[in-house]
Amino acid sequence: MGLSLMSGSGDSQKVLISQPDARRFVIVENIVIGSYVILKLKYEGCTNYNGYKISVYEKLELDNHKFSDGLDPHFLDDGRLCPIARFEPTVKGMHWARMLVEVLVNGWR
Repeated sequence: MGLSLMSGSGDSQKVLISQPDARRFVIVENIVIGSYVILKLKYEGCTNYNGYKISVYEKLELDNHKFSDGLDPHFLDDGRLCPIARFEPTVKGMHWARMLVEVLVNGWR
């Protein structure tokens, strides 16, 4: 996907951030709750958060999905599979992802 260059505030400081390659990932963890799947993914070559992403998908059957187009962690509107939510890849992020899915499945309590 390439690299984007972001400049710092007020000085010449620059930070390189690599974009994840949708075809170069491994599923590190998956949690299925109802019709939702929480995936912790590691994108090879991605530098932010060491390539880790936590994404929530709706109606994704891991056993039947071949990911032929890859699995882009960005929100897309071109018909490709994309997450309904993303969270920072930390313990707290996984907690928030689980909370969201529990509310989607069970409603507000």
